[in-house]
Amino acid sequence: MSPFPLYTHLISGGMYLTISLLLYCFKSGETSVDHRYHIILNLFASSAFLSVISDVFVIGYLLSGMDYLLLNDFFIPTIYYIQLVLMTFAILQFIHFPIVHPSHIIIFLLPIAALLSVAAIYYVSSRGFDFSEKSLASFSSTSTATALQWAFYSIVIIALTVSISILVYEAGKYRKALNNYFSEQEILKGSKLYYIVYAYIFYFILAGIEFMLSSYQADCIFLPIKIVLFVFMSICIINLQNTFLEVSHITELTTSHHNTAADEQNTDQDKMRTLIERWKASPKHKYTNENITIKDVATDIGVRPRLLSEYINRIYDINFNVWINTMRIEYAKGLICDSISNTRKTISEIAYDCGFSSVSSFSHVFKSITGMTPTQFRNRHGG
Repeated sequence: MSPFPLYTHLISGGMYLTISLLLYCFKSGETSVDHRYHIILNLFASSAFLSVISDVFVIGYLLSGMDYLLLNDFFIPTIYYIQLVLMTFAILQFIHFPIVHPSHIIIFLLPIAALLSVAAIYYVSSRGFDFSEKSLASFSSTSTATALQWAFYSIVIIALTVSISILVYEAGKYRKALNNYFSEQEILKGSKLYYIVYAYIFYFILAGIEFMLSSYQADCIFLPIKIVLFVFMSICIINLQNTFLEVSHITELTTSHHNTAADEQNTDQDKMRTLIERWKASPKHKYTNENITIKDVATDIGVRPRLLSEYINRIYDINFNVWINTMRIEYAKGLICDSISNTRKTISEIAYDCGFSSVSSFSHVFKSITGMTPTQFRNRHGG
């Protein structure tokens, strides 16, 4: 047999072990929110370590001269299924899915544990503790083992389909919710979150293709790609730590107060309108503060963030992000017109003065609201 499968799994095991140790050792703060983020990293680290276990078994089979594809009957699908559960829970935790808790993982592992127990009992009762290649191959060819395998595969396919559907749907809801609380475009793009979900989907689709092909050549092709996808997901999760922490604070603030009926009655529409108009008219132009959140505005005017969000959604029929950026663009238009005859500020300077973190972000928002770029607007007004 070619040495490539052995080398491939040695490299794969080493890479996954490194990823696992890095994620386990990653330092976070001491708050409850930091603890939840650390749980997410631990779930990904555990997933990586499962791949290490898988590679160790494959290497053991290769060194002993056994056909490691026999592991595809139950062992490899079990590894993939547990990884699927762990990584799904990790991503749902990251987007603050309300009913998910790591302790629930055991519930989703019970069906597979039951099937494995039946398979183990049947194997030992018919073949004792003979785990030779011949005995394993003979067991795999029995009708009972085949039925158990198909039941196993069905559970994995259903779990994968449901997990992908939930993640895509919830990621969309999460991104939409961010628009109701943040003004900063970079945090709203949510691209990295979608990248994680897409990488997750491709990772398990490739795992399924690799499993169905069940060949040494497929292993050598798909294992490196899966490693790259896993590394990419891990890096994205680490890079999004600040986003997770910031969203956690907003989530806690807006969900920890359930007795808001009195607030809703006392803060009527006329009063809310007055408070908002007074805030907008402030000479400090607070809406130009970079990274301003609905919490900041609500604190300034003296209402709860959830009430302010609902008011903006209901009265203006837009989310917080669009509301803030509409004010910023109106302010920017004034600065551009003023720069034509007086200040001669550049588009870049105006973008930062209006609270945008980049010129590209400013140009994108400006065009989405006015239908033209800042430069086109300036030229149209004689710049």
